[in-house]
Amino acid sequence: MEFYDWLLYAWIGSGLLVFPVLLLVSAPYGRHLRTGWGPTLPSNWGWVIQESPSFFIMAGYGAQWLRRRTWKGVQDVRSAEWMTLLLAGCWLVHYANRAFVFPLRMRGGSKPTTWVVVSTAILFCVYNTYLNAYALFVREEVVRSGRGVDASLVMGVAMWAVGWAVNYHSDDITRQLRRARDRSAKAGTHYAIPYGGMFRYISAPNYFGEWVEWCGFALAARTRTAWSFALWTFCNLYPRARTNHQWYLATFPEYAKLHRNAFFPDPSRRLASRQPRPRTRRAATSGRRR
Repeated sequence: MEFYDWLLYAWIGSGLLVFPVLLLVSAPYGRHLRTGWGPTLPSNWGWVIQESPSFFIMAGYGAQWLRRRTWKGVQDVRSAEWMTLLLAGCWLVHYANRAFVFPLRMRGGSKPTTWVVVSTAILFCVYNTYLNAYALFVREEVVRSGRGVDASLVMGVAMWAVGWAVNYHSDDITRQLRRARDRSAKAGTHYAIPYGGMFRYISAPNYFGEWVEWCGFALAARTRTAWSFALWTFCNLYPRARTNHQWYLATFPEYAKLHRNAFFPDPSRRLASRQPRPRTRRAATSGRRR
């Protein structure tokens, strides 16, 4: 086995170890921020700092790979090379949004996150992007597979697009909710229940959408490294979705009547209940916003 393979298997093992830890200890950010986790910084800057390595590392490896190509025209580009570029494009679209667009659109960017969260996210992004960029552009695993455009690529990219749309739309709903909250009562003193989109079925559709994205990416790429990312995404985001769901249940007595799951949608629960949308109730906090 090459050194890269050891790095990959260590990465998979660390994801499986992180999963039970996050089930027991909620990450200290947003509504779950608490004392004892060290210094903080504005969350919008935290997003830029922690997510931008994923964009720049993939872009850098991709640029080096393109410089090595000897294409004389579009007709010289093989199907597997187009597939590699498409997969890298999916990656860059996601992280351009997450590292630059999303922080700029945040309401109340001065709300804090901890350097502990930002530092661990940087470690995750650097390690994970290195593995995936190396697989695509140095090992050229998709190119060397000799694949053409196949069903797994088409279904995987479609799945990625659906997940990206769910993630983006869910973020937009929570942003609009913060905007409405800021216009009423005292800004930064209340939370409210989000409605619409996939919030009809689950408490954390933004997390679910991101997991669907990377499952689609893995299906399209069909590499061990891409599947390790999908696994890690679940191990990281499912516990956070579960924590958010428990917070909603504890904060809003009427929340249980909405029949939402934490992470996996189950439309049958919603259809069986047919509960009317209640008037929004706000929960007081200690002046922090998420």
